[in-house]
Amino acid sequence: MDKEKILKIWQKIEQYQRIIIHHHIMKDYDALGSSFGLQGLILSAWPNKEVYVVGADDPKLALVPSCDILSSSMWKDSLVIVCDCSNTVRIDGEYWHLADFVIKIDHHEDFQPFGDLSWVNTDFVATAEMIVAMYEHAYVSYPLHLSKQTRQYLYYGIMTDTHRFHFVHASQAGPLMRRVALLLEAGDISPFDMTNQVYRYSESEIRIDGYIKQHYLRPIPELAYIKVPHEILEKQQWDFLDVRGKVNSMMGIIGVRVWALLIENEKENNIHVEIRSSEPTINTLALKYGGGGHRLASGCKLGDWSIADQFIEDLKVVAVE
Repeated sequence: MDKEKILKIWQKIEQYQRIIIHHHIMKDYDALGSSFGLQGLILSAWPNKEVYVVGADDPKLALVPSCDILSSSMWKDSLVIVCDCSNTVRIDGEYWHLADFVIKIDHHEDFQPFGDLSWVNTDFVATAEMIVAMYEHAYVSYPLHLSKQTRQYLYYGIMTDTHRFHFVHASQAGPLMRRVALLLEAGDISPFDMTNQVYRYSESEIRIDGYIKQHYLRPIPELAYIKVPHEILEKQQWDFLDVRGKVNSMMGIIGVRVWALLIENEKENNIHVEIRSSEPTINTLALKYGGGGHRLASGCKLGDWSIADQFIEDLKVVAVE
């Protein structure tokens, strides 16, 4: 089934001169790595095509290029490919729906199908891994080449979405490691160097990690969480973006099966929630509160702290299931 979908995607890519690649908002290195990796792979076979990656830039994700800024007219007669995004409200960019044809490539659960052609498979640890599979199944049919730069982008996506290969199940490990070996076999990129490039922390970030470790709450043995209201951000002279993504500061506590980070985002007037799990399924709860994600790694946004209190009560139930 995957091979059939992949070949259909490549057939569509071959048909279009202009291809615009989107990904999800509040991006990470899988969203960007899969997007720029796919761009590099397409251009390796068709260097004269117009292939753009669009969306807002994040200065904290500086290991990939800046995204392109296009006029709305560019989407006319184009092919859009949306990478690593499970629903339409989280697509970064407002003009994707103006395209002639839309393809969805994603490894999250398909709670909201969209696109004229959709390839969704939760067996992959990252959308970047899916792009490697696109190469595996089509390099015989098309003159595809994985350049050093493309392989780096895809490795960043895989490494970060698995949290340095921590969130990998036994059924995923064999195919994943084969694809990682494909990225590394030329011997020109170093996992050591790429890991150190991504996982570097300022002194402020280390202090945030320490704050979370000192102040998390554990209402039941199976659950750890922390609330970071705007007053704390102001007191500590932190920005919302400084704290976002730090949920795994609570990972590895003996007995804790679910952990969550709740941060007030004053700019958007909501509570940003990140949830992780070592075993219980959490994405169904995230979906209930308007979010989504993976079975063991999800998130959502809540309207206020009173809703957050109810969310924590629901999370207690999930943590002991």
